[in-house]
Amino acid sequence: METRRLGSTGLGVSVIGNGTEYLRQPPQATVTSVIREAVEQGVNYIDVLFGDPDYRDKIGHAIKGLRDRIVVNGHIGIDIVDGQPSQTRDAGVSEEFFHDLLRRLGTDHVDVGMIQMVDSDDAFDKVMAPGGILESAYRLREQGKLRHIGISSHVAKVAVRAASSALFDVLMYPINFSNRAEEVAAACHAHGVGLVGMKPFMGGEFFQEPYRKFITPVNALSFALSRPAVAVVAPGMKNLAELFQVLAYSSATPEEKDYQDILSGIDANLEGVCTYCDHCLPCSAGISISQVMWCLRAADRGYADAPYIYGDLKPQASACTECGSCAARCPFKVDILAWMKDAVGRFESSR
Repeated sequence: METRRLGSTGLGVSVIGNGTEYLRQPPQATVTSVIREAVEQGVNYIDVLFGDPDYRDKIGHAIKGLRDRIVVNGHIGIDIVDGQPSQTRDAGVSEEFFHDLLRRLGTDHVDVGMIQMVDSDDAFDKVMAPGGILESAYRLREQGKLRHIGISSHVAKVAVRAASSALFDVLMYPINFSNRAEEVAAACHAHGVGLVGMKPFMGGEFFQEPYRKFITPVNALSFALSRPAVAVVAPGMKNLAELFQVLAYSSATPEEKDYQDILSGIDANLEGVCTYCDHCLPCSAGISISQVMWCLRAADRGYADAPYIYGDLKPQASACTECGSCAARCPFKVDILAWMKDAVGRFESSR
């Protein structure tokens, strides 16, 4: 397994990491088999992102005896609301969950403390405020409970702001054929920030039609790893079969890794498919259209948390005025109004 330096941290990380987003639901035996097989195959980077006690206990059990072989990225600024994963900007709540993370993982520190899901300027300002989560993270670092400070975002302007601030060692950001992250990668490269690529398969979208006709796990990973400053890509894998699909990257031929034809022809293959590009915005009702679309697609492929993620969106699809301006701007001719109605029927009608 190839390794790279994670920015200026000095950490050497495997180019393929272990995202554990889809290991919340599987039983202990599956979680253990995926994590241990990954480590045996040279994967040394593991991303631990949720606050659920059961999830953390399963990860802790799986990594027992492996701590000196892995780089742990533990998320901070997280919470549990009504039994579901959430974020918090309360430093006290964040620290409580962070110490719980250390206890359940059976370790006295994480290598990277990742401030989770900072997706707006307002959220960034709250993180940076006196007494906020960034100040808490610095305090935890002084105590030796985390080694390096990171931040994750899904919004380019916020990610660039973070990378340019000189306050973070690591940035986690979605990188895939639909979200090419040129500006974010350039900012990380310029400022020596280690870049972790999340969602290289666009949250599982690339395994669905029409993507799977022309995208493979190997060429998707190859693309993400080609971006400047990217040290590691952390796809989510829920079983050994998916792990081996990802590990195939290491033994793939140059031809299998090549993605140039995909870049040149992808738009022609995506008519009617939302790529979450946000060209439909601004919405006159303030709806984050791409996030609504993502929840619908995630629900279609059986992602159990999709309704809860949708529930956190404000405003929701029911606020749609059917003005049609979004559809007129969509470069892929998506019937957005029909999808908004579908979201209301699926996620809101039962409340």
